[in-house]
Amino acid sequence: MLSAPDPDERKNQILQRSADAAATALTSAGHTVQTIDLHTFSPVLTRLEMAAYVTDEPLIHEQTTEYAQAILNCDVLILVRILPPIFLGESLK
Repeated sequence: MLSAPDPDERKNQILQRSADAAATALTSAGHTVQTIDLHTFSPVLTRLEMAAYVTDEPLIHEQTTEYAQAILNCDVLILVRILPPIFLGESLK
């Protein structure tokens, strides 16, 4: 799974190359790989979805259902994300 885009395009390129390298290595080792790019996924519920969420019949977007099924079917989940500088040991200055 790839995280949401960063305003810095260089970070997006690093993110994509990292994900591609992991997928290539895993595929070469005989594993099946499915990449989910969260750049296109909107986690924001509409008003209708929010109202239905607390009922016995919530509205669930088809893409959400597909992603949930992919996660349930996987043996290993790898999240690829660029961490903020503070997590990389860099100062905030």
